Amino acid sequence: MLSLSALFLVGCGQKALTNNIYPDENAKVGEQYGAMTVSAVPTEENPIYMSFTGEVSISGEYSYSGEGASFGENQFCFSIIDTEEMKKLPKSEYFKDTTGKNFCLTNTDKAKELLDEYGSATITINAFQDNIKTESEVPSMATLVSVESKTEAQK
Repeated sequence: MLSLSALFLVGCGQKALTNNIYPDENAKVGEQYGAMTVSAVPTEENPIYMSFTGEVSISGEYSYSGEGASFGENQFCFSIIDTEEMKKLPKSEYFKDTTGKNFCLTNTDKAKELLDEYGSATITINAFQDNIKTESEVPSMATLVSVESKTEAQK
């Protein structure tokens, strides 16, 4: 039986969210976690990322790191700390007890056109690639589709 909120979401043309926690090694292409669907699982050639498709709007804080940054050099990276917002994105079972979710945008040129250097925003993303290797310093990644709203941080 669907909850009233799930019926409301479906009735409004939005997907009802499923569990966003996926099994690290056993997720299968086509399964849905959060508002996204598994499109590729890690392989020997690409052992770091679990890949997902589907557009999702998400709110959080962002910043642009310039040249020489130790993490995400020349990239816009998002940080999501709101529990309800995090449920929209897939999350590795290994990290299920951690708070927050961080990812960088793959299309920096588009982000530079649409976002300030830092602030908060609601954006739509797709092509989410979640880093499942704890020892890797490679960030999770997503493709920016659009910016619904933004607020530049006070300097």
